[in-house]
Amino acid sequence: MKKLLKDNGYLIVKNVLNFKKDLKPVLNDMEFMIDCIIQKFTQKKNRNKVLNFEFKKNIHTYQN
Repeated sequence: MKKLLKDNGYLIVKNVLNFKKDLKPVLNDMEFMIDCIIQKFTQKKNRNKVLNFEFKKNIHTYQN
C-alpha cells in the first residue's frame, strides 16, 4: 500500500467511511450553510425557486 501511495500519489481504500456516521453530518452542515447563503443573497420572490431547484432534472442544461 505504501508503494502504491508513493508511486501514484493517492491510495483508494474502500469501506473506511460510513455514509450515515461520517459523511451525512458533513452534508447536513453544508446544506444548512448553503441555505443561509441563499436566504441572504437571493431576492425573496426567487427564494423558493432556488431552494427547490432540482439539479438532477436540469443537469443537461449545464453540460457542454
